[in-house]
Amino acid sequence: MGGNNIYKFKNYKKLIALIISSSILSQGCSNNNNEYFYTITQEYIDNFIEDDFDICAHRGFSSLEVENTYEAIELASSKNYIDYIECDIMLTNDNKIVLSHDEVLENENQNSTYISATDLESIESETYIYKKLNDYSTENSKEEKIITERHSLLNNRTYSVTTLYDIIKITNDKKLILDIKFDNNYEVFSYELDKIISNNKDNILIQSDDLIGLYYMIKNYPNYNYMAIIKNKDNLKYIDLFPNINIKKDIVTKDIIEKEVDKEKIVGIWTIDSTYDLNNITNKIEEYYDDVFYVTNYPDVIACELNNIKQKRNY
Repeated sequence: MGGNNIYKFKNYKKLIALIISSSILSQGCSNNNNEYFYTITQEYIDNFIEDDFDICAHRGFSSLEVENTYEAIELASSKNYIDYIECDIMLTNDNKIVLSHDEVLENENQNSTYISATDLESIESETYIYKKLNDYSTENSKEEKIITERHSLLNNRTYSVTTLYDIIKITNDKKLILDIKFDNNYEVFSYELDKIISNNKDNILIQSDDLIGLYYMIKNYPNYNYMAIIKNKDNLKYIDLFPNINIKKDIVTKDIIEKEVDKEKIVGIWTIDSTYDLNNITNKIEEYYDDVFYVTNYPDVIACELNNIKQKRNY
């Protein structure tokens, strides 16, 4: 509408009212969309029987429980729509393997604990504070209600560090993905890990973005299943060295996925935390969308949206 056309209205207040009501209506539609997706996600999970795609709970069910904790792994283990559970593992200074993504932990007194410089007993004696980052954007409008609720529940929650030994006993029939933070300690870490998981090798995938460390393990402990984390384009040249791959969403192409799936590799894509990201990826890889597993902090959201995508494609 041209700038002078506003004066064609006998009562320009009607135009203002129209603009305001349109804005409210638009906002209402957005809210309704959020409520609708909130409802259908819950209905999908409540009525879930089976599917033919794979979901990996990133650091356990890390949007409902603090990541890499016993509670997050236990919750993910209880959900039948989750196929893989991923967790990060680090080595203490007395060579015990614990779950953590970060080397530095902050306790309730705001003192820092360095995992590699601290023994297990000391680590387990402390309670830590979880700082949940804001991990949603306006592109996630459909699931914003779910994400904002969970964010507020997790931020500043206290938690305890758990050991790999403890969580292996609760993962049931799920495939457990162990993301090793080697910290250049390849020999000792590999030896200690082998002692813990040697009786569970069929249900475990060992992965790392430290490709040197991962290759060391492949050569020295060949009886396990391994997966390379491919986090940038430069790493793509090493894909053929590894039996399986977990590739960052930003560098995914259909050609890469097609090539690796045709080689019968296990292929993961990380981290898919919004329906926006999921639809971008599934559109990009086309018919291979159900040949990969999706790593996510929101396994129920992504499982529900994958089901919606499948229904649309089969319609």
